[in-house]
Amino acid sequence: MRVDPELLRGMSADATVYSLTRPLALIAYTALIAAFVLNAIVLSIVSGVDEEQTTTLTWTLVAIAAFVVASILFTRAQVRRAIMTAMPSGSTVGVSLGDETITLFAKNGVSDMAYSTFRAVRVGRHAVILLLR
Repeated sequence: MRVDPELLRGMSADATVYSLTRPLALIAYTALIAAFVLNAIVLSIVSGVDEEQTTTLTWTLVAIAAFVVASILFTRAQVRRAIMTAMPSGSTVGVSLGDETITLFAKNGVSDMAYSTFRAVRVGRHAVILLLR
């Protein structure tokens, strides 16, 4: 199979969604959203009473939102860089499934791994993610 920019985008999206939906990531984002909502509620109660508190709470809302957006963008960039390093655009990759092993062919060489090496398999629209034990 020939790797093209569209395939790289799709694989990056699949891997990014997988990374952002891991249990610890979900807990972290839930905590950040809860902090954002709580801060917004306090801001609506305090607004107009104390200008300094209102300013601080507003900047806190902006900081929380910026942190969430930055972490998602950073994760996407990191995933995309890893995928592009392993499979640059224009390269040819392949896979061969045997009875006991999976063989991967890429720019960096050939990898032959037993199925027992993997804990689980996640299938996306453009990528299959093999989780190591």
